[in-house]
Amino acid sequence: MKAQVHLLTTQLNTAQTALVAKEAEILNLKASVDAMKASQDGLLQIARGAVNKMQIALGGAGTSDALDAAAVIAAHAQVSETFLTKFKVGGVSKPATEETAAVVISPQLNYLLNLNNRNNKE
Repeated sequence: MKAQVHLLTTQLNTAQTALVAKEAEILNLKASVDAMKASQDGLLQIARGAVNKMQIALGGAGTSDALDAAAVIAAHAQVSETFLTKFKVGGVSKPATEETAAVVISPQLNYLLNLNNRNNKE
């Protein structure tokens, strides 16, 4: 009888130790989920804003404010594909033309250059 009590006491202590460890693990996992949820909410707002801006740029209305995360991901994939075909972004820029290559000189710098040119002629 004494041996059975000792065995049951040992098993109870082992089970209680395992239970405490699992409870601590659950608390850590809940904290991780809360942190991810906070990040997801912020990232969802950013994604909604990006989809809205692309929809507006394409001539439509921004409609992603009420979408959940999965729907925003799908909308972003669809809208960004259309957006990238209409607006070329991220590519190599075209070379500057003579019009765009013109340098604007401030009046003060122009005065100093002219003054220098006159001094060199004398």
